[in-house]
Amino acid sequence: MKTLNNFKIITIGLFLILSSFKMTAQGVPVSQDEINDASVTSDNTEIADFSLNVYPNPGTRETMKYSINAARGEKILVVVYDIKGAETYSEILILEITGENVFAVDPEGKLSPGIYIISATSNENVKSKKLIIR
Repeated sequence: MKTLNNFKIITIGLFLILSSFKMTAQGVPVSQDEINDASVTSDNTEIADFSLNVYPNPGTRETMKYSINAARGEKILVVVYDIKGAETYSEILILEITGENVFAVDPEGKLSPGIYIISATSNENVKSKKLIIR
């Protein structure tokens, strides 16, 4: 059990490093403090749980949405992977409000019907959900 927990921590840590690198490479500055302290917003206000929801699921490209619950101004890397693990879509969001923020899953209409994984990363928070497009 201990090995599994350590493996999970190492895996999440590596994912966060890669996500931070991707954000920085795309021109979104990410400080070491943001990486180290995910639960405190820029105004030092504690937020509720970071969450990711997808609905309706299964759904169509036109109707599927995802919501992220986080703090205003938080930088979120959203990546959609196909069933083979290839990245099919990615976007960096800077949230406009604290609480639930809702977005279209496939705003460009590029995803074919199938099974995908959508992942949202913010600082030390990583949430993933299975997504089925009909």
